[in-house]
Amino acid sequence: MNPVRAAVSAPIPCLLAAFFLLSSSPPEPTVRTAVIFSSAVVLTLHDHAKSRTFDACFARLREIDAEMNMWDETSELSRLNARAGQGPVPVSRDLVQVAARGLELAREALGIFDPSVAPLVRLWGIGSPAARMPRPGEIRDALALVDWRRVKVDEAAGTIELGPGMGLDFGALAKGFGAEEAGKLLSSFGVKSAILDVGGCILALGSAPKGSTGARAGGPWRIGVQDPLSARGTPLGSLALRDGAVDTSGTYERYFEAGGQARDRRRPHRGGQKPLPLQGGPRHLYPSRSVIFAQITPISFY
Repeated sequence: MNPVRAAVSAPIPCLLAAFFLLSSSPPEPTVRTAVIFSSAVVLTLHDHAKSRTFDACFARLREIDAEMNMWDETSELSRLNARAGQGPVPVSRDLVQVAARGLELAREALGIFDPSVAPLVRLWGIGSPAARMPRPGEIRDALALVDWRRVKVDEAAGTIELGPGMGLDFGALAKGFGAEEAGKLLSSFGVKSAILDVGGCILALGSAPKGSTGARAGGPWRIGVQDPLSARGTPLGSLALRDGAVDTSGTYERYFEAGGQARDRRRPHRGGQKPLPLQGGPRHLYPSRSVIFAQITPISFY
């Protein structure tokens, strides 16, 4: 059995929010950071920049992280997975919403994206200190438990039902859902202009303020994309975004080492085998109105 270890780079986002001020007249934005979802979270407010606004936003993100961390045995998701095969399980509104969105995306992606992949993720230990190279027989057994079509979500009743041995993994959904929820919260506080970066998934709220680089006051934000072959902070290009989200798929940020070879941790083989070798920098760029869709599209339609 070959030794395997999880190799995850420092949680520096793939995307760069380009909003440097050029004049001294506009007020400086207020920026605060936190580590949530094992990633760097950066919130930049150009108005209503009060402590309670930042605190409420980060608290909501931490709440979602605590609910949906499959590696935390005390999380609500772990408790749900532990009751697989026991019929419908009452869960929170957050879990019902994310599970329903996950199944919707699985249908659209024809099963290439599958939120019921937890048995395989646990087997490989991707994203945990227990990463290893599983045996072929173990992979076959785990694959038999992965099938989004056997997950039953009843939104009206607030329940989720899993087949025996099955499990949900929201690692590809939780950050996007968290960013969407944080955006709603910021709007409720009256925020008109903000950038929220959740581990490289960028939510642009409202319009760019006066003095933003490459953008007119009241126009869309200019979002820069990191050049993977250059120094940190060097953009490959940029795009305009207003009240939307954008994410990239890139192997230079997070990867997985198996048998001494770095591999793409976001691209498991369709047969459950070891992830494919790394292919280079950001492969795709996906702007979207939905943060979850922006985050999932690079995974599902690679």
